[in-house]
Amino acid sequence: MSEQHEDAGNIKLDAEVIRYGSAALGSWEMPLSDLKVLGEWTSPHAPSAGNWFLAFVSGADEVLEASAYAGGYVEFMVEAGTLLGAKLIATLHGSADSKSRVLWPSELAGKELFEFYREPPRGLWQRLKAMFGLGPMRHRLSREVAAFLGGKA
Repeated sequence: MSEQHEDAGNIKLDAEVIRYGSAALGSWEMPLSDLKVLGEWTSPHAPSAGNWFLAFVSGADEVLEASAYAGGYVEFMVEAGTLLGAKLIATLHGSADSKSRVLWPSELAGKELFEFYREPPRGLWQRLKAMFGLGPMRHRLSREVAAFLGGKA
């Protein structure tokens, strides 16, 4: 399912606390009880440690991310699914497009987690890149997820 990438780090569930650490992507912790929405997303980069992510949403402006290629991924998904009462199955592995979907809670499962957009280009170089569909993609919570959290997208 998920192959380990050198810079993807490690993820685990330890005493109902999600712990993620990566030299490239940083480290963080979140109590499982704070989790409101769990999802996955991909970026349009070639498949690498930096293009497939798990997103841990605890509020409208509170999203932590972990590489889905992290060591311990399979064990984490099984353990978290058991505690959340859901079968967590990520399906965006290998996608080279900007895609996202909610894995949990069940009332949102399968729906879009994020909306993707490009910021308006500033300067000649950015405008030229934009003409060819290049430049960084940004993302924000989808309207449906934001409404679920009681906020605005």
